[in-house]
Amino acid sequence: MEFARGIRRFEEQPITVEYLLGVRKRIYTPDFSAEWGDGRRWFLEIKPSEKLVEPFNAEKFDTLTQWFASRGERFVVLTEQQIRRPVRLRQICDLLRERVTKSSKEAGSFLPCVGTGVSIAEMRAASVDEKLIRQLLADRSLVCDLDSVIDDRTIVLPYEEADDVALFI
Repeated sequence: MEFARGIRRFEEQPITVEYLLGVRKRIYTPDFSAEWGDGRRWFLEIKPSEKLVEPFNAEKFDTLTQWFASRGERFVVLTEQQIRRPVRLRQICDLLRERVTKSSKEAGSFLPCVGTGVSIAEMRAASVDEKLIRQLLADRSLVCDLDSVIDDRTIVLPYEEADDVALFI
């Protein structure tokens, strides 16, 4: 969530809700909430993937998805399959360490037009410093496929809101 540019804040165990599962009243506390810059709010549950195939949990999470949707919010269940992608996780951690305190967005105005995508090698050939490229990736002014190792062949694109959603889903 720290890496998603569009998330303004997040909170652990933000609320406890009551819902009906069958005829029985239950209570539930999501693991996290994420508030997006445009006001959307997502509630997130983190579970091992093997728990999702259990019939009770499948029914519970389907019911909670509908409960949150009826209130205009989104419920998302994440597993280790989304969170612990080895290459992605390592790269996000590395890029988070490279974030600068002053905005590197200003520096981004000097970049060549990346349009539908250019490689890091092409940007370097256009005299864009590699450190600046990584800072622009770190603050999400530019994005790339995080499931592949970032190198000269990596294609970078301008940030779009859907790039943050893709971090989770």
